[in-house]
Amino acid sequence: MIIAATTENIESTLLKTFVRRIPVIISLPPLRERPVEERFELIKNFFEEESKRINRKIEVEKDAITALLNYDCLNNIGELKSDIQIACAKAYIRSMFGGDSLNVTLDDFNEKVKAGLLIASKTNIKN
Repeated sequence: MIIAATTENIESTLLKTFVRRIPVIISLPPLRERPVEERFELIKNFFEEESKRINRKIEVEKDAITALLNYDCLNNIGELKSDIQIACAKAYIRSMFGGDSLNVTLDDFNEKVKAGLLIASKTNIKN
């Protein structure tokens, strides 16, 4: 069994060759086209995974969640997970000298994620 994923155009020459040999294609909508509830569950699960991995409670600022729900995540779920992992790592370093929990703030994210807060204010999609 072969399972593969791509963000490439299905109509490209290389992919047409694969499609001809492997006729079953499962198309999943990009993250930006999924409901807010689904995106929130993914975000929540990624923070829970990080919490278990480092064996510490993680608290996330409301603005950070709002930004994650709304930013333009071009590389889909992998990029979302990576952005959350990096933010948790920054919060972990900041909290190394005290406290039992990590406090993840909007400042722990890159500018692309932070732009999600601006998008939320324009579209009125908040947590």
